Amino acid sequence: DSQGRQPLHMALSCHASPNTHTCLRYLLAHEADVNATTDSGQTPLHLAASEGLLECVEILVKAGADVLA
Repeated sequence: DSQGRQPLHMALSCHASPNTHTCLRYLLAHEADVNATTDSGQTPLHLAASEGLLECVEILVKAGADVLA
């Protein structure tokens, strides 16, 4: 989108959905970039952590998210 958000960012933006972790797994299984950054440098891991989505944080880390980004 106009802010550089990728599919993983979009899935995490809908954090009210009970299916967020399922969407995340689906996108990762279909080669979504776990370390994609927005125009402001935010990764999916940053977004999941800032929203308090612990299960999503765990999924992203197991998928290889850069914890030092």
